[in-house]
Amino acid sequence: LVSPTGINHSLDKDIVIAYTEVKGDMWQDTGYFTIQNGNLYGLHGEPYIIRNDSSESLAELNEAAKDENSNVYSEGDVDVSELNLFGSFTVTDAFYRFLAKQKSWRFANGKFEEAMKKQLES
Repeated sequence: LVSPTGINHSLDKDIVIAYTEVKGDMWQDTGYFTIQNGNLYGLHGEPYIIRNDSSESLAELNEAAKDENSNVYSEGDVDVSELNLFGSFTVTDAFYRFLAKQKSWRFANGKFEEAMKKQLES
């Protein structure tokens, strides 16, 4: 996850899926996390998992999908509810550093660890 050359974000999608499954447990674990404006932060205020502003991004994606020269494809306009199914989140370097420092991922009553295991096995 973390190396001298930087952070490997190859697990972002898996982390977001696991996070959305156990978000309530993580939000309640005040021994590790704080919540600000619906975003997950560390106890010292470092952003961990941040919801992207979907309204502006969604409009840009829908416009790009209509452009024949774009690499974006859609079978019609995507709405916010569809976008929320996939979670529009950014996993920060700080969250990867947090994960790497943990001896085990027992935070959130172990729910995040279970969700990640399930995600990585699928």
